[in-house]
Amino acid sequence: FFYVLIIYLIPKKIAELMTLNVLNEEIKERGGAFDGGIHIDTNGVMSFYSYRDPHLLQTYQSFERGIQWASNGEFK
Repeated sequence: FFYVLIIYLIPKKIAELMTLNVLNEEIKERGGAFDGGIHIDTNGVMSFYSYRDPHLLQTYQSFERGIQWASNGEFK
């Protein structure tokens, strides 16, 4: 269970918080993409994505800001 907690559940919660608190506003609301965020699989692999995104360079910068947000522990 501890392995599942560390490898999957904690990163999944961080991904959800980052999507809600950082990426939705920057990618969807400001950037105009239909969708965007982070997907995490059961092995703990995180994938950033956007869908029908007219501003890819800005989206990559948003992904970087999301990583900084998580690294700095700015969780709400």
